[in-house]
Amino acid sequence: MKYNPRGVNSINAVMAKSDVVINLVGREYETRNYGFDEVNHHMAEQLAMISNEHGSIMRFIQVSCLGASASSPSRMLRAKAAREESVLKEFPEATIMRPATMIGTDRILNRWAQFAKN
Repeated sequence: MKYNPRGVNSINAVMAKSDVVINLVGREYETRNYGFDEVNHHMAEQLAMISNEHGSIMRFIQVSCLGASASSPSRMLRAKAAREESVLKEFPEATIMRPATMIGTDRILNRWAQFAKN
């Protein structure tokens, strides 16, 4: 569902009839509108806090990033590690997933996507 990640009312409206929240929001690079700390840390922290306060959210799944670490030389990976810590602080039962990069094109994924489309 579309929502405004900066708007509490928008987030609450999306969660109104939900019992699971899966946060896939994240950035691999900064823009003038979205920095690492805001997107990779604070937005996830806010989602977890609202999910915990909501009452009917039974599961919060945070999709993070392989290599997320507070000691990483990468600002992005440090922000993602801070996000994991904040999410668990706000929603202690949250599930943190650390997949490798999932974006790209290759023959296998494109064939499956075409198969699913048909």
